[in-house]
Amino acid sequence: MSGGTLATGLIQQETGSSAGIDPNHPFLLGGAPSSLVSAGRLREEDGKFSKSCFDESVNRWIGPFAMAEINNRVVRRSNALLGYGSEFRYTEVGVYRTENEAKKVSLRTRYPPPPSKIREMIEAGRLPQPGQGPSPKQRAKSRFQSTIVATNTVGDTLCGVVKGGECGYEETAKMAVEAGLALLLDSEACPGLITGGGFLTPSACMGHALIRRLQKAGITFKINGGDAKISGKDAVSQFYKDANEASKLKSRL
Repeated sequence: MSGGTLATGLIQQETGSSAGIDPNHPFLLGGAPSSLVSAGRLREEDGKFSKSCFDESVNRWIGPFAMAEINNRVVRRSNALLGYGSEFRYTEVGVYRTENEAKKVSLRTRYPPPPSKIREMIEAGRLPQPGQGPSPKQRAKSRFQSTIVATNTVGDTLCGVVKGGECGYEETAKMAVEAGLALLLDSEACPGLITGGGFLTPSACMGHALIRRLQKAGITFKINGGDAKISGKDAVSQFYKDANEASKLKSRL
């Protein structure tokens, strides 16, 4: 866990919004499905995902994901800019090894400790302070995988996989640097710059120009696993299998 990220979350909790808007609105940056706009109300599943349940599409227990509230809004903003579809919906969740893990995260999400308690834990050294986080050795052992399961209105399903090393520091740094280089060196290939800029997302601004750079930097992007078709279940199972094999290898070394 990053102490800086924790501190940012605390400040957001304590200060809220001074602009007269609801910072928790799931479509704060746009991208609401047409049916929701016409109905004038939100579905429960478009709000903050705080429950735990078994998901057949990945054959695992799922629960809340810490970065979902930010990521969801960014993807929905991309939909507003690029027009993925009038009924496009997007939600991120965490995938957990066991039912117990998923339920614990769900409980912490539904009943979070007050900011004062979190500050006490930081001061006592039970949580990291700004500037503190995982060591280089810990980061070297970590990896991430995002499994995207997309379903259209007639039930067709497509699976995408994005994966790489430790994402909180290592891969995030790559993404920030490669985004800057894409804007500087590949401006003619960035659709958002060609059309004049604006309040854009990485997808709308840089598109494939950024993906190509990230692939060269070691982050993998695949649709249906590349040459062989793969399901969400297969992708998640392979991730845990690879993680277990890597753990066994490191323990032998």
